[in-house]
Amino acid sequence: MGARAAAAPAPLHQLREGPTMLSEKVDKQKSVLKRTIQELNDTVPDSPATVWTELPEYVFEAVVEHVQGDREVSANFRYVCHAWREAHDRLVTVLKPSGAPPDASIWKKFGGVKTVVLKGYFVKDDDLRGLTPLAATLTSLDLQHCYDITNKGVKALAPLTAITSLDLTGCSRVTDMGIRALAPLTALTSLNLFRCFKVTDKGLRALAPFTALTSLN
Repeated sequence: MGARAAAAPAPLHQLREGPTMLSEKVDKQKSVLKRTIQELNDTVPDSPATVWTELPEYVFEAVVEHVQGDREVSANFRYVCHAWREAHDRLVTVLKPSGAPPDASIWKKFGGVKTVVLKGYFVKDDDLRGLTPLAATLTSLDLQHCYDITNKGVKALAPLTAITSLDLTGCSRVTDMGIRALAPLTALTSLNLFRCFKVTDKGLRALAPFTALTSLN
């Protein structure tokens, strides 16, 4: 028998299924999606429009929702072509970069981001100032074990008034002064100060006006 021909990509109209069914298929085939994106990684970013660049918005939404938690897949998704990069940046709600970008203006590309996870030694005070473009949408900021963050960095968070959850676990250089600098963040409902050894009871008393705060560690 002759070799079996490779199956052709499914026609675009077959993707027009209900959101629930589509979500289940994307979830089951995430590994396939990762391999496909990697194979397309050599595509010129501004290549001409094709059936793949003109996917329906709900397809982009479903795919971005599933890949945004995986830094590698998310990055490869953005490299496929201009249309995919724009869709990713427009729809992504969770960012987990390996560190703060060297050019803070890049944050402006992600207009719908609600959660940012920045962890580790390489995050500095000035990096937090760069988060200001996300002030309108950012509700959760995870700075666990950012050992170089000081009171200056915490003060730089003042414009991020939509934040409801802030994790400063292990930010051991933050003191009572840094806690007082959180005063503008009145929407906070969750604050984690675990292993912030320089924060004392006096600093915690500065949180008294935070009437929305329901979780304090």
